[in-house]
Amino acid sequence: MKFLLTLLLTASFAAYSADQITEFYIGDDGRLINWRVSDDRAVTLDSAIRYEEQVSIRLDNDRFRASTNHVLRSFPLNFEAETIELRAKLKTKGTGAYAGANIFLRQDISRNAIEFSNSQPFVSANDDEWHAVRVAQVINPHADSIVIGAFLSGPGTAWVTDVQLWVDGKQLSELPNTELASTVSSARNMNDLQELSVNWQELNEDTINNLVRWMKVWGFLKYFHPEVAQGNFDWDLVFIEVTRSLVLGEALNQSINAVLDDISAPNTLTSSNTDLESRSTLESAPSWYLTDTTYSRDIVAALEALRLNRHSFNDSVYAFSDQMALPEFAREKQLSSEHLPNEIRLLMLARLWNVLEYWFPYREEIQSDWYAVLNQLTAKTLQNHSEFEFKKILQVLLAQLDDGHAGLSEAIFKKGSCYLPFTVRHIDTDIVISRIHKDLPTKNVQVGDRIVAIDEQYIHDLIEEQTPYHSASNETHGYYSIANGLMARSCEEATLLSLSRAEEHHQVAISNYGVPEPAHSVPGEVVQTLEGNVIYLKVSGVDFDMVDRALELSSETGKLIIDVRGYPSAFILYYLGNRLAKEPQKFARLARVDPASPGRVTMLEHISTLTPEDSIELDGIAILVDEASISQSEFSVMAWRELPNATVIGSTTAGAVGNVRLVPLMDGISAYFTGLRVYDKNGNDVQNIGIVPDIYVRPTQSDIREERDVVLERALEILNDFKPN
Repeated sequence: MKFLLTLLLTASFAAYSADQITEFYIGDDGRLINWRVSDDRAVTLDSAIRYEEQVSIRLDNDRFRASTNHVLRSFPLNFEAETIELRAKLKTKGTGAYAGANIFLRQDISRNAIEFSNSQPFVSANDDEWHAVRVAQVINPHADSIVIGAFLSGPGTAWVTDVQLWVDGKQLSELPNTELASTVSSARNMNDLQELSVNWQELNEDTINNLVRWMKVWGFLKYFHPEVAQGNFDWDLVFIEVTRSLVLGEALNQSINAVLDDISAPNTLTSSNTDLESRSTLESAPSWYLTDTTYSRDIVAALEALRLNRHSFNDSVYAFSDQMALPEFAREKQLSSEHLPNEIRLLMLARLWNVLEYWFPYREEIQSDWYAVLNQLTAKTLQNHSEFEFKKILQVLLAQLDDGHAGLSEAIFKKGSCYLPFTVRHIDTDIVISRIHKDLPTKNVQVGDRIVAIDEQYIHDLIEEQTPYHSASNETHGYYSIANGLMARSCEEATLLSLSRAEEHHQVAISNYGVPEPAHSVPGEVVQTLEGNVIYLKVSGVDFDMVDRALELSSETGKLIIDVRGYPSAFILYYLGNRLAKEPQKFARLARVDPASPGRVTMLEHISTLTPEDSIELDGIAILVDEASISQSEFSVMAWRELPNATVIGSTTAGAVGNVRLVPLMDGISAYFTGLRVYDKNGNDVQNIGIVPDIYVRPTQSDIREERDVVLERALEILNDFKPN
C-alpha cells in the first residue's frame, strides 16, 4: 500500500480547458480525454456498465496481474474556497480482503502533494451494487492545484462513475479555464550549465571535505537566512554553482564569502523569543561551524548572527507550517538527474541530510556520528555513478534514523509487483510462513514451513544484505518488514523456494501469486462472536458501521477483543474509544520541530484525549498487538489501553508512531520520515521502543505449525475467567 500512496502522491500533470467532470470521453486515439491512467490497457472506458446512463471507467487488475491501477486528473486551484469534496460511485468484483477501490483527493504545490485523503473503507463488495463514496478536505492556503481520481488495490475489477466535485457545499460542474501558474525563472538557469570536464571519482580528500562543509553551510542558510528562506534566490542553483567552483579548485572561504555577499547577512542582533524557548523540550542548535577551524572568522560570525536572529521571521518556503503546525517540504523541486548527474546527486544528498538535521524530531537520538555519515556518503556518491547505488546511499542515510516510517518512495530491492501468497514472521532466528492466503493444492507448502532460500539465495543472506539500507524502529519489526518485502517477486516467472519442515528440506516453485495481507488478525469477518460470547473486532477491514455492531454486541456480553495486529482501514480511534471511556482520559502529548525554529522541538498545545460519548461499560477489554502493529495502530493502542478494564496482550509493537513527512528528491523519488514526536501520558517516548504489552505472549514455531493463535487464546482465557463486579 505504501507504493500505491507514493505513486498517487507524486503523479502530476497539466490542467486542461474548462469541461464537464461528471462524464468520461474517449479521444480519436482511443484514450481518455483529460484523464491520466496507470496503464491504458487495464484502465478503459466501459460503456456497458453504467450508473443512471453515465458510462464508467473500468480498472482491471487481473488482466495483466497488476497490484494497483488508477485514473486521475488535475486542475488549478484558482478560486477561493474553504472546503472541497469529491464524490463518486464505485462498484467492484473479485476483490480481496484488505484491498479494493477508493477515490482520492489531493492538493498540490509546485506539483508536490501537501494534502492527501482517500475514501474509507475500501469498496470491496461483490454485490453488483453501486456504492456512494466521498472524501473532503479543508483548502490548504498554500495549494496551487487539485488532483482527483480513483484507484484499485489488489485483485479484481472496479468501476468508477458519477464523479462530482463540490466546493463549499455547491457542486462544481465545470473546471476552471486557467493554466497552472509557471514558476518564475531566474536570469541564470541550471539547464544552461555544461558538464564539467573533471573526473568526479578522483577528487581528493580535501575537496570532498570542503564539499561537505559547503553542504552544511548551504542547508543552514536555507533555513536561517531571511531572504533565502523566503525563496528569493534559486538556492538549488546556488548549491550547484558553488559545488562546481569547489571541484574546480576555488577556496572554500572564498566561495562562501561570495555567497554571503550576494545574499547579505544581518549585522545586528535582536532579542530572543522567550515564549518559544519556554515551550521547547529539545533543541539541536547547530554548532559545527564553531568547532571547524577551516571556516574563517567572518563566516563563523555571519552564521552565528543568523542563528541568533532566526526568530525574526517565521516559516520558510522550504519548511512551511501545515494545518497541524508540522513542517511541510512540498515546495522542494523534483529534479532530473539526466543533466549534471554528479551535481544533482550531491544536491539531493545535501537536501535530505539538512532536512533531517533540522526537522527530524528525534535528531538528538540518532546513534551514529551524524556528521561523519555525511562525509562518508558524500565520498560514496562521488565514487559511484549508477542510479541504483545512489538510491542505496540515500537509504543508508535514512537507516541512521532507526525510524520504521523512514524510506524512499521506491522500494529499491523489490523484485516485482506480484507477491508470494504468504505472510512470514521471524521466529527463533528463522523466517517462518505464518499464513497462506491462497489455496495451493499442488504445492508442498504448509503453514509453519521455514523458508531457507529464495531463488537459490539463502534468506538470511538476503536479509543481511538489506539491513544496512533499512530503517527500523526496533529489531523485531526490522526483520518482519524486510522478510515480508522479500515476498515481492516478478510476475513473469516462478519463484523457487527452499523450505524446511521437520528437519527435511525440499524445493517448490510458486507462480500462483497473491495480494499481501500484512495482518495477523483472525481470518473471516471483521466482527465475530467467539467462545464464551466474547465479541471480536479487528481493525483490518473495519468501518464505522462495524464498530457500531461490535459495541452493540459487546454491550450485551460485557467482553470485547480489539485486534490491532494490522493496520486500521478507517480512523476509528476516537469513535471507538469515546464510546468506551467513562471519563475524559488523556493518553498522549505531541511535539514537533517548530517550522519557525529549525532544530527546536516544541510541545503542541493539543493533548490527545478520549472524551466519553454515549458510553457503554464493559467487564473486560483485551487489545491484541504484535510487530504488525505500527503507526496509527500504535497510537490507537495508546488510547485504548487507558479504557476501564483494558489489557494489552501480545508482543512489542513496531515503535514507529507519528505523522509522516515527505521530501521530494529527484527522478520522481521522495523520502519519508516521522515528523511528529509522540509521548505517552507519562511523558515517555514510544518511538524506537514500541508499545510493551501488559501480558507478553508470542507464538513459537510449534504454535505456528499447529495454526494456534496463542495471543487470541490468552485473551479469551482472561476475558472468560473475568469475574464482573
